[in-house]
Amino acid sequence: MSVRVDLPHSHIGGRALDTHVVAGTYTNRTGKLTELTVEGPDLHVKGSGPIELNDTGATDLTLHLESPALDRLGQILGYPGYKGGAVVDTKVTGNGQTPKATGRFDGSNVGMGGNNALDLDATFDLTVPKLTLADATIHAKTNATFLQVGGQQVNEASADLTYSKSNLDFDA
Repeated sequence: MSVRVDLPHSHIGGRALDTHVVAGTYTNRTGKLTELTVEGPDLHVKGSGPIELNDTGATDLTLHLESPALDRLGQILGYPGYKGGAVVDTKVTGNGQTPKATGRFDGSNVGMGGNNALDLDATFDLTVPKLTLADATIHAKTNATFLQVGGQQVNEASADLTYSKSNLDFDA
């Protein structure tokens, strides 16, 4: 099945989007995202690559997301209170047996409520064995500067976090 959806000048959650394009093919757990584009004043998304959810193929999907206004993006998604801007680059590899996403988060002036960081950078990886979320493992290495957390000011902090099977392990 081949699909192309091209929606110029629309609104989602009351926010203007200039362009949405989703194009690709998908049949029997295998496909190719030939174009993913979302453009608006609060959100810029690009993506493309093969998607293999079978047991033998090789996914090689690249995604790029930018938002200069996490507050407005949070409102659209139903999570108000965020602030700052962020860039996320992700690479999805593997297949239905061993899917994995790796990437980088680069945030500036990010926060929620009274907690914030002038700069927040992280590398992350996510594995979801056999596409079973209960078995997923998320790992992130983060560095932040000029934080305000719980009313305390911290010049610099680093953390290595792993979440797996409802357990959070961290080294900070």
